Amino acid sequence: MVEQFGTRSFKAGADFFANERHTLGVLLLGNFYHNDSRKDNQTQISNEGSILIDSTLRSKILAPTQNDRLSYNFNYRFADTLGNELTLDADHIAFGSTGTNTLENQRFNSENVFLDNDALRSDIGSDIMVWSLKADYVKSRKNGLKLETGAKVNWTNSNNDIQSTREEDGAQQPDAGRSNRFDYRENIAAAYANIGKQGEKINWQLGLRAERTEVKGNSTDLFGNVLNNPDTAYLGLFPTAYLQYSLKPMHQLGLSYNRRLSRPAYQDMNPFVWQIDPYTSERGNAYLRPAYTNSVELTYTYKYAASASIGYSRTTDLVNTVARQEGDQAYTQPQNLNQQDNISLNINLPLPIQSWWEGYLWLGIWHNQFKSKLADGPLNSGAFGGGCYLSQQFRLGGGYEVEASFWAQFPTQDGIFANRGIASASAGAKKSLWKGKATVKLAINDIFGTQRWIQSVDFGSVRGAIRNTWESQNLALSFSWKFGNQNLKTRNRDNGGATDSNERIKARKE
Repeated sequence: MVEQFGTRSFKAGADFFANERHTLGVLLLGNFYHNDSRKDNQTQISNEGSILIDSTLRSKILAPTQNDRLSYNFNYRFADTLGNELTLDADHIAFGSTGTNTLENQRFNSENVFLDNDALRSDIGSDIMVWSLKADYVKSRKNGLKLETGAKVNWTNSNNDIQSTREEDGAQQPDAGRSNRFDYRENIAAAYANIGKQGEKINWQLGLRAERTEVKGNSTDLFGNVLNNPDTAYLGLFPTAYLQYSLKPMHQLGLSYNRRLSRPAYQDMNPFVWQIDPYTSERGNAYLRPAYTNSVELTYTYKYAASASIGYSRTTDLVNTVARQEGDQAYTQPQNLNQQDNISLNINLPLPIQSWWEGYLWLGIWHNQFKSKLADGPLNSGAFGGGCYLSQQFRLGGGYEVEASFWAQFPTQDGIFANRGIASASAGAKKSLWKGKATVKLAINDIFGTQRWIQSVDFGSVRGAIRNTWESQNLALSFSWKFGNQNLKTRNRDNGGATDSNERIKARKE
């Protein structure tokens, strides 16, 4: 596989502090990504149980893609000395993606004599537009009581077009089975209210959020057949509750509960067929439903920094990738699993060893149980999993710093797939220049070359394994320079009311 890629991104913003009460802000985020990849595959075909090669398939895939994303945020904030705070956000996201996937195949017999060839070309275009308006009001009282309320409206228009052609013996013709136009519209209206209080021994908070979603989507193929998205509207209520008790000044116990909603990615709901090789493809699913999760967590905190927590959650209609086979064609497709149960233990531990030596450790262990009725049979699988992250920073004086980090994910189960473990170690050094205004950094990533993703499946009629490798081992040199007056007040902001929508936009990398 040969791959060339590049990305350009920027972040620009300005805040106007009219006075101590009124602030106006604008934020612009941009990301432009392109990828040109070429894959050469060879597939040897034989009858089951035989070691003799019946035929050979040689495939070449050319897949250039371009993803452009621009996000705009306009913000107004009012705050007074009486504990009143009002924030207004207006957001817009414009995402555009174009790409071409050309699959060329050559077939040879058992004696390596050329038999025939064909080619499949797919041109894909995707335009996603998101508009959002959000208002939040907070009232803080001197007795520690805090009231919060707000509302948000969100509009999304997604237009996707895939046009495929097939070439056989020099003749081209449209491939109706892999061509479609998918239009999707989504309107969300939400409102919430929270009440809480901070005391000397007890902190608590109760909240309720209501969301109503309207969905309209349809996919049209070359024959004029229209597939309508079945979900038209749904209403959800999402309560939250939190309680913290201080055992001693440096020891706190916390208990929380929440119900949340996770919507599918926009592109996953497009019932496209994206051919990876002659026998493997990806498909979208117009019938995806949102996933609902109820979770409860108990947390112990020491010195307001180190913590240990144990939690349990149950998710219904979890969106997960499923692999199936029909004849000689295997494909993956996002589907809703009936239920996932998760039990987890997480430890967060800052490590301030010396004034010049600091570190951090995170360790997580969990167990997932998946249950669902799938087309290839019932799914009832469970497995332990986990991960860890360790970092160390050393300040050597004179503006010099050295750091090292290590992370790992342990083997686990994800729906019908089994994941092997993966790990990586990195190290770097940096030097501050010109009184901290500039920094130069040299880093070595994935020192031991252990970032290798291996996944296998043995469910229904599908048995296989996938091993992904990439250029994880690299040497990176970076330089940063802070311009302007560093004493000016700044605000950390994101996409405001469109943050969730921004995360649901998937950028195709190949």
